[in-house]
Amino acid sequence: MNKVISGAHSDDATCLKVHVRVYAVPHPLKTGLEPLLSTTGTRSVFGLNHPFLTKLLCPSSAQKDCASNPERTHQDLLEGKIAMTANDLLLFLWSRDTLGCNIDDENEYEDLFQGYYLERVMRHIFTGLSTALGEVLQSTRPPNAILHQMTTVEAEHIAYGCLQACYAISSWTKWAETDGTFNYHTFYYNIVNMI
Repeated sequence: MNKVISGAHSDDATCLKVHVRVYAVPHPLKTGLEPLLSTTGTRSVFGLNHPFLTKLLCPSSAQKDCASNPERTHQDLLEGKIAMTANDLLLFLWSRDTLGCNIDDENEYEDLFQGYYLERVMRHIFTGLSTALGEVLQSTRPPNAILHQMTTVEAEHIAYGCLQACYAISSWTKWAETDGTFNYHTFYYNIVNMI
C-alpha cells in the first residue's frame, strides 16, 4: 500500500513540475513567468531562488512586507530572517490575481484555499491536465476523480493539493519530509485540522 501511495505521489509531483511555469502566473495566456523557468535540468532556480515563486511561497505573516518591499522580503526569506514553517500559511493559498497585500486582517481566512495556482494544481491532479486552466476535460483516460469515485472534495484532498502545489514550486529535486525549516507532513495535517 505504501509503495502504491508513494508511486502516486511521485507521479503527481513529477508531472506538476513541468507545468509550474504556466500554473504559477495569474494570466498565463497573457504573460509568462519571469524570469522563465526551464522544464529540464536543475531546479536550483525554483522556490526562494525565483522572485515570483518567492511571492507564492511567502508566509502569510510576512505578506505586508512582501507587498511593500518584495526585494527585501525575498532576501530575508533567503537568509532565514523570515522563517518558513508549516505553522504559517503560504500566500498561494489565497484568492487573488496579484500577490499584493490584500489579506484582510479582520477576516484572514476569507478566500483561503481559493488561490488560482492551488486551483490549477488540484484540477491537474484530480480532473486531469487538460482541465487545469479551466478547459473542459479532453483526455481519453478517465481522471483520478473518476477512477477513485470522488464525488466531493474533502479536507484531505485540499491538503494534498496544497502540499503538491508547495513542493512543485520548491527548489528541492527529491521528495523529503522537510524543506529546510518547512515540514510538509506538519503542513498537510495543519490544513486538514484547520478545515
